[in-house]
Amino acid sequence: MERVAIFVLLLVTLPIQKIYTAEIDIISDLQFLTENDTLVSSARTFELGFFKPGSSGNSYLGIWYKKISVKTVVWVANRDLPLSVGSSGVLKIVHPGSLVLMSNNGIMWSSNTTSSGNAIAKLDDMGNLVMMTDGDNKNIIWQNPAPGEFTDSTDTHGYPQYVLKQGADKIKFRVGPWNGMGFSGDSTFGRNNIFTYNMVINETMVAYTYDLINSSVVSRLTLISSGELQRSVWVEDATNWQLVVRFPRDICDLYNICGAYGSCSTVKTQRCSCLDEPKFVPRNSKGWEDADWSGGCMRRTSLEL
Repeated sequence: MERVAIFVLLLVTLPIQKIYTAEIDIISDLQFLTENDTLVSSARTFELGFFKPGSSGNSYLGIWYKKISVKTVVWVANRDLPLSVGSSGVLKIVHPGSLVLMSNNGIMWSSNTTSSGNAIAKLDDMGNLVMMTDGDNKNIIWQNPAPGEFTDSTDTHGYPQYVLKQGADKIKFRVGPWNGMGFSGDSTFGRNNIFTYNMVINETMVAYTYDLINSSVVSRLTLISSGELQRSVWVEDATNWQLVVRFPRDICDLYNICGAYGSCSTVKTQRCSCLDEPKFVPRNSKGWEDADWSGGCMRRTSLEL
């Protein structure tokens, strides 16, 4: 009976526990993570914790590859609001189910979520930090997003296609609708000896997926700040990332670069020209002189009705 009484007392006096175990992948509402702690995904692929880039004294909460010798960060929570020198950070779940990064200066970052059950945060082997209710993978309330100017997604209006957008509406790059075997606008998109790709279409989801041919290869897809999508592989002997392919590959890959009735060339000095010249001419001659071809072309002589 005395042992039971002591155990109950510990539960009462220590409701929130610091993470002492070196490699766990979950943080619950009874735990918190400090600057000397990390979460490690189950296959030891990714690690989450605090880091200081370069010679900076500022600290960030982020996710990086666990087994790669050169630290490669794939996500940062507080990239716009770092922990300054002398500040200490704590990551924890607070009621009613929000994951927050706190310091002595207040809340530095938050998932801004709510949960009706017991929320937990898990670092998975895809490099995602996922919040779910009661440990149910089907009841996900948040995944680690990062705000930015560019987004890539699957457009489900009509036949699905892969689209890269700038802002909410401006299309920068697309590959045409999926035809069952590939994307009709670019048959080479995704074709290589590193991974296979497919389009998953069912009652619950539409998604463009990648599967590594060799599971020992470490590959990543990065959308950089200029709006370029890059596929790279890690080369251990050279201790660096090798670029395999990027999209858009050249200026002619940009969506609507030459406008209506325009044609793009990567070998000509004048990138854009009108189809079927001289029947078609630039709609905005001054714009074309300034390398703004977006106005496209028009008929030199209107069709007679």
